[in-house]
Amino acid sequence: HLLNLETLEWSTPNISGPIPPNTAYHMSFVRNSKLYSFGGLSSYWNDHDQLWTLNLNNMTWKQESTSGASKPSQRFGHAFVRWSDNYAVVFGGQQGQNTRLSDIWLLNLDTMAWTATNVPNGPPNRRSPGALVFGNRLLIFGGLSAQGVAFGGELNDLWVLELSTTVSQMSWKQLPISGSPAGRASPALVAISKSSFLLFGGITHVPEYTYLSDATSIDLDIAFGPKCLLSGPNLKSAVAGQRGIFSIQPKNALGESLINCKDDVSVEFMSKTSQVRFQGIVSARTPCMYDVQFTPLTADIHVVTVRVNGQVTVHTLKCAI
Repeated sequence: HLLNLETLEWSTPNISGPIPPNTAYHMSFVRNSKLYSFGGLSSYWNDHDQLWTLNLNNMTWKQESTSGASKPSQRFGHAFVRWSDNYAVVFGGQQGQNTRLSDIWLLNLDTMAWTATNVPNGPPNRRSPGALVFGNRLLIFGGLSAQGVAFGGELNDLWVLELSTTVSQMSWKQLPISGSPAGRASPALVAISKSSFLLFGGITHVPEYTYLSDATSIDLDIAFGPKCLLSGPNLKSAVAGQRGIFSIQPKNALGESLINCKDDVSVEFMSKTSQVRFQGIVSARTPCMYDVQFTPLTADIHVVTVRVNGQVTVHTLKCAI
């Protein structure tokens, strides 16, 4: 079925060529006027490993032949997303009735050759996660863990995979989320800017089927707050009446320093013993760094609370000064 995005009218084109099997729990993408689809569930617990393309110019299906030392096994509920212009990535899914996966495969879309990867320290096995490519990174959110038998075990963790054609340069990292959405399977992830994405909907299975319609925006630049960096030695306590200074360097969830910052930053100090509070003097310098000057009223360990753009709950950081 085709949807005209200008008129919002549906149409059913005439299709030619061999027809792929009935398929559910699969993912597809478009590249150069061609729709790619891999794997899926064709009947009850009957998954497959077929790769099909639909030429959108002449509406002709074709089952693609692939090469490689090995190929991904049959599966459903996996991630299959386009990366750059030349590659696609397969992650996880489920094989048969009980086997959930967490393997990563790269498909060269020019040569149709598969490459197996073995990236350590990755997410637990799962099926039906949300998946999205951001530049050279694959984001994975949620899904059904290996704890459930057929259903259950919904996850709400967020992982990022650094993508590379050199397998040894690929690495996983789990990103901490403040105020994470509830665990779910089959959510939609859509990029809404260069640093943020929208998570929409999904399903939970226990104690009963619950279909979700909530939407959550997650910004990788600000949702995880700034990082406190001490200039000079890591001071264990502040000296009464003696001026000190440290720096705040906002970073995104991947630990990368930001280039352009226009944040409203305030810093409050509180003595842990006397509970006396006072404000630091914040001055901005480039690239994207804030200096904070402070003169403690008491010799004590101080808790430092950093507020960025008024978001106290999300952007709170405690440092021993």
